[in-house]
Amino acid sequence: MNGDSINLLNEAITKMIAQFKIYHRHHDISLPLLKEKTGLTVHCNEDDNDTAYKRLVTHCEKRKYTCKAESWVGCCFSPTKDKFRFASYHESKWSQSDEMERLVADLKPISSEHHIEDVRKLSFGEQPQIKRGKVGRNEPCLCGSGKKSKRCCAP
Repeated sequence: MNGDSINLLNEAITKMIAQFKIYHRHHDISLPLLKEKTGLTVHCNEDDNDTAYKRLVTHCEKRKYTCKAESWVGCCFSPTKDKFRFASYHESKWSQSDEMERLVADLKPISSEHHIEDVRKLSFGEQPQIKRGKVGRNEPCLCGSGKKSKRCCAP
């Protein structure tokens, strides 16, 4: 993957995992796509599925409201298992709400560095090709993982 937005997301996920391992608390990052009136939130936690899902849905609805978005996607992953858990999708026309204003009053604003101005700048690029060839058992694997070949991709 490449592109500034993907790099930002990868860095944020790495930081969230590190913070989770220190504080054992959930963390998230939200990326609004303002021109498209949408956004993405990634949650990192080990809560039970019901608690994690409710927390993600609530957070996505708040972010969707504060960004005046019409849709929002939320993803949850496990920081200890490096595993995707579930996602949520929220779609509705934005409208002002006194109740939502009250609910988002203490919500920390999204940093402007996390605003993605143009969705076309999101680039996933081409996947790197794994070079195949004869590799010694104790040589680094050709996939680039840094592991010895005998402990990585080699049969």
